[in-house]
Amino acid sequence: MSLLYRLLKRSRALLLCALVISQYSHASVIMNGNRIIYPASAKEKTLQFTNQDPHPNLVQIWLDINNPRSTPTTADAPFVATPQVFRMEPNFRSGCPINVYGCRIAAGSRIGILF
Repeated sequence: MSLLYRLLKRSRALLLCALVISQYSHASVIMNGNRIIYPASAKEKTLQFTNQDPHPNLVQIWLDINNPRSTPTTADAPFVATPQVFRMEPNFRSGCPINVYGCRIAAGSRIGILF
C-alpha cells in the first residue's frame, strides 16, 4: 500500500508542476493552422497569423527543413516568405505569402512533405 501511496503523491506533485508551468506559456502571435498545402499549380500560398495582444508586435519569418538551429541566414526550405519581417497591429489578422524558391514543383507530381 505504501508504494501506491507514493505513486499517487508523486503524480499529484507532477500534475501540480505541469499546471504551474503551463500558466506561463503564452503566444502573442499565432499561425492559424499547422500544415500548409502548396498546390503545384499555385503561384503562392498565404500563411495566416493572428495577433492576440492589445499592443503591436514585430514578426520575423523564415522557413527551414526540420532544423531547430536554423537562422534566417541558414534557412534551407525551397520556399521564401515575403515580407520576412512585418509589424502586426493589436488584435489583428494578417497574411504573409510564401513562394516556391530554388526548386520546381511539377504538376501532377506526388505529394512531398516538409516539416
